[in-house]
Amino acid sequence: MTAARTHLVLATGLRPGEHEREPTEVGMRVVRWPLDQAVDAVQSGSITDAGSVSALLLAHLARWTGQPPPPAAPQQGDLAG
Repeated sequence: MTAARTHLVLATGLRPGEHEREPTEVGMRVVRWPLDQAVDAVQSGSITDAGSVSALLLAHLARWTGQPPPPAAPQQGDLAG
């Protein structure tokens, strides 16, 4: 267990563009996979980052059900947007 939280966003209608990397992101690669292939990588243990696993499985569920995942309820301490 951890007290860390990750905010996930399902972005749609995106187009390729220039990277504006922060110093800690220098050297990162963008790898585009079909969603089914990425879900297979989660199931095989190739992708293990908790935020990535959660996002991929939620996107897979949204595709399977035809409905976007419901927004999470705000938690105490969340910043008002």
